[in-house]
Amino acid sequence: MTDPGAEMIRVQQLLNLPLKVTRANFEFVKERGFYCVRGIDRKKKIRCLSRTKGNTRAVANDGIVISEMSTKSKSTLDSFFCYFVKDLYDLTGFGHMWYKCSL
Repeated sequence: MTDPGAEMIRVQQLLNLPLKVTRANFEFVKERGFYCVRGIDRKKKIRCLSRTKGNTRAVANDGIVISEMSTKSKSTLDSFFCYFVKDLYDLTGFGHMWYKCSL
């Protein structure tokens, strides 16, 4: 995900909620390789998952952490989640339909 703040805005709008979480609540931390979160008041210290959480098979590429996953693992996950993603997309009109579900 490249913009979790924008996604959170879309979810809040979809659910007819007041906007409390925006782009200002997320910051990409290069050393960690993912976005970390600030409190809703945006004054609190940024919080990240602990070092023991997340992908432990990441590799550094020009200072940015990237994930590596085998083709077989990706295919297995794609197959499992495909119909859930499709249902979410059909219900909300947004989501990530980057692949077609196969029967």
